[in-house]
Amino acid sequence: MLLPPWSHVRPAVRYNANLNDAITQMAPWAKAARMAWKEGSLPLRNRWNGSGMPLASNGQSAPFSPFSLLMLPVPLASGFTLAAAAKILLALSGMMLWLRELSVSRGSAAFGGVLFALSMTMTPWLLFPHTAVICLWPWAALAIELLRNAPSRARARVLLTSVFFVWPLCGHPESVVLGAMFLALWLAARALFGALPDSIRLARDIGICALAAIGLSAFLLLPQALAIGASNRIRVADEFWRRLPLSWRPHGPRFSGTIVTSLFPRSFGDEISSPGIPGAAGSFPEMALGHFGLAGAAAALLILRPGSRRRSESVTLLVPVVAGLAAAAALWPVFEIFLHLPGVRFMLPTRYLTWVAFGAAAVAAFEADRLRIDLEARRGAAIALLPVAGALVVAALFVSWRLAPLHAAAGGLASQRHALILSLAALGGVAAAAIAAAVNRTAARRLPLLLAAVAAVELGIQGSRLHRFGRPADLFPETPLTRFLRSRPGPFRAGGGGAVLFPNSNVFAGVEDIRTHDPVERRDYVDFLDRAGGYPPADYFKRIADWNAPALDLLNLRYLAGEPGEAPPGPKWRLAYSGTDGVVFENSLALPRVFGADRIPPSSRGAADGFVISSYRERTNEISFRSSAPARTAAVVGVVQDGGWAATDEAGRPLPVSRAENLLIRLELPSGNHGIRLRYRPPGFLTGCIVSAVSAVCVAAAALMERRRRRRRDSSESRSG
Repeated sequence: MLLPPWSHVRPAVRYNANLNDAITQMAPWAKAARMAWKEGSLPLRNRWNGSGMPLASNGQSAPFSPFSLLMLPVPLASGFTLAAAAKILLALSGMMLWLRELSVSRGSAAFGGVLFALSMTMTPWLLFPHTAVICLWPWAALAIELLRNAPSRARARVLLTSVFFVWPLCGHPESVVLGAMFLALWLAARALFGALPDSIRLARDIGICALAAIGLSAFLLLPQALAIGASNRIRVADEFWRRLPLSWRPHGPRFSGTIVTSLFPRSFGDEISSPGIPGAAGSFPEMALGHFGLAGAAAALLILRPGSRRRSESVTLLVPVVAGLAAAAALWPVFEIFLHLPGVRFMLPTRYLTWVAFGAAAVAAFEADRLRIDLEARRGAAIALLPVAGALVVAALFVSWRLAPLHAAAGGLASQRHALILSLAALGGVAAAAIAAAVNRTAARRLPLLLAAVAAVELGIQGSRLHRFGRPADLFPETPLTRFLRSRPGPFRAGGGGAVLFPNSNVFAGVEDIRTHDPVERRDYVDFLDRAGGYPPADYFKRIADWNAPALDLLNLRYLAGEPGEAPPGPKWRLAYSGTDGVVFENSLALPRVFGADRIPPSSRGAADGFVISSYRERTNEISFRSSAPARTAAVVGVVQDGGWAATDEAGRPLPVSRAENLLIRLELPSGNHGIRLRYRPPGFLTGCIVSAVSAVCVAAAALMERRRRRRRDSSESRSG
């Protein structure tokens, strides 16, 4: 409701600016995918933006994700709430089951589950595809543990292959890589410590499951890889990487604030009630990723105390936890090593904080269980929590005192005091639980559950304040301006000045836009817009500087929306609509969706096409029309040709397809009256489908052989018995 023209319907106040991508990207992509499914098409192409951008190949749109499919039966706004609840449930249950498989008690497993499911790796990102992948991390870890036991090995292979298969479908390749790296580091550490005697066989089984999953998901992985390689984001990420403080000379942490925010997430502001202050290495959600509750931090630090023997699984978990914290803090040499790894060097360093929340939550569960065991012999062991809680109290007071002047200058001091009170209250709860366990036998047995309750309250408050529930009707309601655009005869595309009809939001108006706001927006298309009318490729929120550029007419740009009372940008624009929610100008020089190739030069725009187009129809993955031409002639379709379009006539005969302006579809129309049909498949999709089909056959055959082998073995054992 802050984006025009919706902002003119009624006043609205921004609550959490960090959620802008949820409303300008995730919700519109979900809407586009729904519209594709509804028309009976696979959601392969986003016809609504950038004259045709990737949809399925844009991983974050996640049209094939189980969570996206879960949302389909309910209204879109309610679907996001349902998906968020499902993510928390899966994170909680997966973490508990994994810890139980590692022989952690029920209460301690519940403690670890609460820490991870409500951590700041999860709650700030519930409306994003990141958490769709991350909530399945513990399920992969569970499957790997089950692989170690012969009776459960067959089921574990199915589970692990399923998780690996679903990961890329969930929409965030970066989180897939992070999860795989974490598990690989942890397993390698266990093997090096001699705690994984079956490491070779286990690595083989994991590799087979991963290979099967990669093959099964190739129909999506291959198009995504090609789309990322052709995207503008690669160039932007490379420029960002070059500005990082990388050095092969030894140095201390350069982003030390990430260590602080892993304990006290709002230390540098939350951009809700406390503005950001200098010293942060990123936005609040990025900086807070490592926070898993002060009750969790206190329990995890108990690994330093003497007592009963520490579990090797807990000790080795420190390897990825410390590595993640070092990478996020830009500590030599971990930072330099990770930022030079092929394929992952473009990841934001703060994303490694997810390892802290995941791994340290498990460590906290192990240590809570070790303390519970020690309490059976000596209840006074619970007192070990008091100095840890006291040290964290001192740290909270010091950080608050040190940063108070900056927060006072920014106007967020009151919010910071509330955050400090919450931290002190949580640590007070930890101390109270420790004292209760020291004096009461029942409390000693239930200490992990007491800590889980403290963590649930603290993390619940920290997470719930990030989101506000609203009316589903406020998700881009119809306005007079959008109603006017929807009533115009098509096909046509529109645009907007500044934030008007912000790119992607136009899908809710049912209007196609020439602009983009997309992680895999094509580099060649962005460069075309930049050359044509000024569209800075490095800007996150890009704006077209010159709407009078002749090259924009090639894109079927007929309408331009603006703020109420705004003047037309040039002589070719005439006022077509004026209302309290904005104005719309019509472009008198816009070319039709299909036009003659000879009309590309601005000096030839007024020439005749040499053919007549009728019955034009465009769907998600298909364009059809009838052409009547006295002779064979070249035509241009104002749709981006990324290599995925092919054309045929009504008899199925292929028509030559190439690129006009090194961007749009150019095809040769045959002479006479013909029905023309263009079909779209993302580059790599058909090859990926073949690989997926072959993989499915191989997996099914392997499963059948394994089943027969097991039956023969069982039959042989029964006869010998």
